[in-house]
Amino acid sequence: MSEATPKRNPDWKAAELLLALNAYFELNRSGDKPTDTHPTVVRTRRPPTSPRN
Repeated sequence: MSEATPKRNPDWKAAELLLALNAYFELNRSGDKPTDTHPTVVRTRRPPTSPRN
């Protein structure tokens, strides 16, 4: 790979894809806009091993 070729994002794992789709449909159903501070977005971004508060 030459240095001029841009790097690609890694492929999504099945669990990551399911979490993202769930968040998308949840926000779509509620009519809310996906902001960085929206609880659904925050919950989806949190690593699955982090403790729940």
